[in-house]
Amino acid sequence: MKEKAKRSPAEGDFLFEIDPQPLEECVTALGGVPLLVRAVRSLDVPGSVQRHLQIKQRERGFDEATYIESFLVLNAVGGDCLEDFEPLREDAGLAAMLGHPVPSAEASREFLYQFHDEAKIEHASSG
Repeated sequence: MKEKAKRSPAEGDFLFEIDPQPLEECVTALGGVPLLVRAVRSLDVPGSVQRHLQIKQRERGFDEATYIESFLVLNAVGGDCLEDFEPLREDAGLAAMLGHPVPSAEASREFLYQFHDEAKIEHASSG
C-alpha cells in the first residue's frame, strides 16, 4: 500500500489576512530607498555638494544637494532616463521618506544643462 505524499506548504492557508480597508498611512513600494538615503546623508553627501557645487543661478526650486540626492535615488531604483523621474514624483510615500518631492524630468534636464560648457567640449575634442 502506497503512503500518502507529504502535504505541500503551498496547499496551506494564508498566514495573514488581507484587510479590505485602505491604509491611512502614506506607503511606497520602494522600501529600500531609505537605506540609501541614510547612507548618503550619513556620509554628508548633501553637505559636500553644498560646499563644492554652486551652479544654480537662482534661489527658486530645488538646491543642488536635492538634485544630486534625487539622481542617486533614480539610479538606485533602476531609472534609465530623466523621464523615469515622473513615476517617482507620483509616489507620495517616497516623497514622505525623502522629506522632499522629486524634481520633474524637465527641471532635472535644466539642472544638468548647467554643466554644459561648449568651450571645454571643443578643447577636449581638439586634444
